[in-house]
Amino acid sequence: MFNFSKHEAPVSKCYFTHVKLPDFVDEKKPPTKSKPFSTFHSQSFAHTTSMLLPEALYALLRNRLDEGIFTLHYSKLYMTLTDIISSDFFTTYIKTPGSNILMLSEGRAGIDPAVFSLRDGILRLELDKATYERCGLQGKPVQDARGGRKHVKARWAVEVNLRLPSMVHGKKGFSRFEYAFKNVLNQSVTWLLTDLSLSSKEGGVSVEERKPPVAEFQSKEFAVRPTATRMEAVKVPVLKEWRRLYDEVEAEELQEWLGLAFLDSPRVREGDGIDSFLSRYSVPTFDRVEEEDKGTETRNLVRLSWHGLASPKFVLGLWMVVRKYMKDEWVALNVGAFGGKGYTVMGSGKEEALVWEYD
Repeated sequence: MFNFSKHEAPVSKCYFTHVKLPDFVDEKKPPTKSKPFSTFHSQSFAHTTSMLLPEALYALLRNRLDEGIFTLHYSKLYMTLTDIISSDFFTTYIKTPGSNILMLSEGRAGIDPAVFSLRDGILRLELDKATYERCGLQGKPVQDARGGRKHVKARWAVEVNLRLPSMVHGKKGFSRFEYAFKNVLNQSVTWLLTDLSLSSKEGGVSVEERKPPVAEFQSKEFAVRPTATRMEAVKVPVLKEWRRLYDEVEAEELQEWLGLAFLDSPRVREGDGIDSFLSRYSVPTFDRVEEEDKGTETRNLVRLSWHGLASPKFVLGLWMVVRKYMKDEWVALNVGAFGGKGYTVMGSGKEEALVWEYD
């Protein structure tokens, strides 16, 4: 037999939370420390955002899809780290009070020699050991995403708050970064950028209000509208008593159904004729009140999808708008983030929410 190691890669985890929402949520300033709102803020760089909702609820939102809240804006540009700290970009987007941007460089965290990100003015450099030693900067070791050997510090993270008053030209601490960016980390890389400081209505952004990035960086603007996919005759679990979903098994079954529904899988369609030898999956039933009650119903659903750099502000804005129309209906939101992380949030009315977080 082959002697395969059981610990070749880190084990994926899923954390489930059943949340009782407060009676009142300030739409202009929602909570940040309680779920599901803290979950939206936990992932800064999302690449795929999907929303699943009944067709009746979608009909109420259809006229609002042209508004800014449902349009995802981001930019693609080519910059070096020196460009970030020594041009008008540095003054406009980082040092100016009230400015706030998210930036993510190309590269795979834990694999490529260097990956960069910028959030809340904090520039984070994730470097392999050789690159880190050449930079001469002070950082902290990070765990190898591929499950490297114990006690071997293969990668390092360096963080600097560029908004600090000491982060200006001429200061000793700032000069160290200038040297590293000029002599070691001097390659031009592709960045994705989204501006969080734009004024908006209900979180939406109009194109006229956008401040384009500096033209010299070959910036390209993207305005992504949702792609709507109508799904007919879907078998949906009946959820009358959400309190039952404290049970671990039923929470897993509902999460599995949501995953198949987001994929528009034939396994959740009414009349699916797959051979039981190939698949024994069946839609879960939770609230069986009577013997003849199957615990499922057939409904038409709609999936809205966005592909592009989505900030926590964008995802939270979607949730806050849609929850106004929930009433007795449900909505599910699935977000996939860079690095293999993500989460799913399912809400019913304005009272309860289910949260699955993947790590």
